[in-house]
Amino acid sequence: MTADAPAVRHRPKDRKQQILVHARDLFLELGYPGVSMAMIADRVGITAGALYRHYATKAELLEAVVRDAFSGAVPAAGGLSLEELIDREIAAVAGRPHMADLWSREARYLPGEMRREIRAVMRQAAQSYVAPLRAHRAGLTAEQAELIAWSIQSVLSCLGRDSVRLPAGNGQALVRGAARALPDLPLPDLPPENLPPGNLPPEDRPRDGGGARPRRAAGLAPASTRERLLIAARRQFAAAGYQESSMASIGAEADVTGQNLYGYFDSKVALLRAVLTRGTHALWLDLDAALETAPDPAAALPLVVAGYVRVSGDWAELRLDLVGDPGLAEEFKGAQREYIAEWVALLRAVRPALAPAEARALVQTALTVLNDLRRTPHLARQPGFATWRTAIAQAILASKPEPARKP
Repeated sequence: MTADAPAVRHRPKDRKQQILVHARDLFLELGYPGVSMAMIADRVGITAGALYRHYATKAELLEAVVRDAFSGAVPAAGGLSLEELIDREIAAVAGRPHMADLWSREARYLPGEMRREIRAVMRQAAQSYVAPLRAHRAGLTAEQAELIAWSIQSVLSCLGRDSVRLPAGNGQALVRGAARALPDLPLPDLPPENLPPGNLPPEDRPRDGGGARPRRAAGLAPASTRERLLIAARRQFAAAGYQESSMASIGAEADVTGQNLYGYFDSKVALLRAVLTRGTHALWLDLDAALETAPDPAAALPLVVAGYVRVSGDWAELRLDLVGDPGLAEEFKGAQREYIAEWVALLRAVRPALAPAEARALVQTALTVLNDLRRTPHLARQPGFATWRTAIAQAILASKPEPARKP
């Protein structure tokens, strides 16, 4: 070979894995609707034609990304203790920190069959906790054990959630302590309760992690046209995502069409702003009432947690960074930070030994678990669900860091 001969370029053996990694990062960063195949090819450093040789469509690539993320999620072998199960899952999540965010954000764009497949994997993983939980705690019903199992999994997923900022020094210990606090959580038997407005009945929840919600099957609709539009928008933004919802579909659900619709809201962004403002005000009004009536922080904190369970509704499910309006997203993210800071201040008043970063991480973990449980329809059908969610969040806030056991 002479000095002037062109170098032979070899295709990397791990090209397909590189594509999956870069596509995953872009889906998490921008959301599935905001990503194009050209963007993925550019991030990988290949042509769009080369990318299409590996994956024919963006939908096919999303399926491959999710399958890759969940490939290590296998049920644990029998005979493990609760502590061993938790430590095993901590190691698994640490190796695949993107699983929970991929599922919660992008599952709605997967085919129904695949959503059911991943949901079955998650159920199997949760089921591996049920027998050890019932052995650990006599009298625990299968339903209660399953609720605790899903709560533990949600806590452990916080090791890889971008909505939870864990302290650098003891983040894993903090998560481990929160997960280990849940098996002994008091969950009294309760009669069937009427779910408060913040907890939608199962028929109003998305099926299999995604899909559009049906029209409300029961209850009265407001006479106010504007209010009906806000309710329909809130439901559709949470279920289908902001980008996938349309003014036409929102208007159809609220029985408002044509110019009547735009007489109330001149754009989808204006409708989103109104929905977010309503949710923010509802949370603050409830929190303010709790602070007014409580004699001290220790009494206020449970009231604030119960209030969030009661009124948070679909607002908690909206992805502000994917609405295509950075100014709007930053405005309401600021409101979220202020609300979380109020929880942190109360928690530190009750537990002054907690560092600010630890208190914030516990609050973010508790809120994440509350939202995850609410999005799990078969759990939400359990009598006492709202009360139990409140107790679970309180147990997380009261938990202490636990370092890993020595081998």
